[in-house]
Amino acid sequence: MPLIDFHDACPSFQSEADPRASHDGATDPFEIPWIATGQLAARVFTSGSTGQPTAHDKRWGSLVRNVRAEALRLGLAWRPGSVSIGPAGAPVTLVGTVPAQHMYGFESTVLLALHNGLALHASKPFFAADIVTCLASIEGDRVLVTTPFHLRHLLDNGVEVPPLRFVLSATAPLDTALALRAEDQLRAPLYEIYGCTEAGQLATRRTTGDEPWLTFDGVRIDERNGGWNASGGHIAEATRLADRLSLESPERFRLLGRDNDLVKPAVTFATRRLIRPMLRSFSTCCTTSTTRRSAAYWNACRRR
Repeated sequence: MPLIDFHDACPSFQSEADPRASHDGATDPFEIPWIATGQLAARVFTSGSTGQPTAHDKRWGSLVRNVRAEALRLGLAWRPGSVSIGPAGAPVTLVGTVPAQHMYGFESTVLLALHNGLALHASKPFFAADIVTCLASIEGDRVLVTTPFHLRHLLDNGVEVPPLRFVLSATAPLDTALALRAEDQLRAPLYEIYGCTEAGQLATRRTTGDEPWLTFDGVRIDERNGGWNASGGHIAEATRLADRLSLESPERFRLLGRDNDLVKPAVTFATRRLIRPMLRSFSTCCTTSTTRRSAAYWNACRRR
């Protein structure tokens, strides 16, 4: 199977033998074009959760550097002339429950596989049974790229999940209790990715160890003008983050919550980050009538 060697973010065609040899020994006329690092590769939009959706242009070179740094951190880094091989001798395969239209899905499934000799399962499973079916169809090492929502439902379903190399999670903060449960049931380490549409993926952490976030090589976080900015590495220019952080060093930090993460029931303030785990701890939060009254209250609050 031919590989795509993106040298300095510019691809060339390569096979295990002659760079232009096809399976029958004849010269294959197909060549993958070289792509300049400054080429506009994607225009992505923020979700709007922190304001109006805004467009952000992504250049090819920045995307390549980003997912290469991710692969290096996760032990999936591509080596010239090879693919990422698991102990079983088959390529490592990614199974993603997040669509490629999402920035996390785009980076951690499509681009991560493309630039590191990985295989990517063609389906996008949603339900627990579908996830298990996809994983069971794979020979060799499997990596599950998912979200806290999908992960919780997979664990609640109680299905037997095939062995995994590790689990990757993003899109929302993952509480330690769920991470511990996931590693226990799935018998695999779980890592979180931290990032944003504006700056891309920035850092990882092993959630079960209560570790601080560790930025990708070359990426630094600094505090200025009452906020936090990311720079270096794949980031073309310093980017303001929408989160509140506690810095231990320019490369290590803890996530405190969003800048706009305050809600105001009566006079009491609390962050949604603190409220969410408490709500999840209840099997039944309230009755239908209570839900309706609460919805009316919160709608009134939003109009004030």
